[in-house]
Amino acid sequence: MQPVINAPEIATAREQQLFNGKNFHVFIYNKTESISGLHQHDYYEFTLVLTGRYFQEINGKRVLLERGDFVFIPLGSHHQSFYEFGATRILNVGISKRFFEQHYLPLLPYCFVASQVYRTNNAFLTYVETVILH
Repeated sequence: MQPVINAPEIATAREQQLFNGKNFHVFIYNKTESISGLHQHDYYEFTLVLTGRYFQEINGKRVLLERGDFVFIPLGSHHQSFYEFGATRILNVGISKRFFEQHYLPLLPYCFVASQVYRTNNAFLTYVETVILH
């Protein structure tokens, strides 16, 4: 007889709760030492580190992200964030399933792979910071 393993319930963030009928949602998170908790989305997500650093675990793979790094999180991916290094500022962009699949699906998996850390160039990061501050 096989033992029964009860997996923890995974919370799902829903597009209809966050997007208000729009194609995107954008948040700036200022985090200190905390853990987001394991969850998934029914939309696509990118996170870009503006300051500090943190660990992101996506489908069991843990990666370290630092200033200028970003990660792609496909819909349905089980993930959580670990803020263990003090103050960290994150730009979080959610993209609706319909919009992403209509415009960006051909980029997968060639340009964006889950749990792969990508780095922005300094000019782009400076531009993002300028837009956020004004």
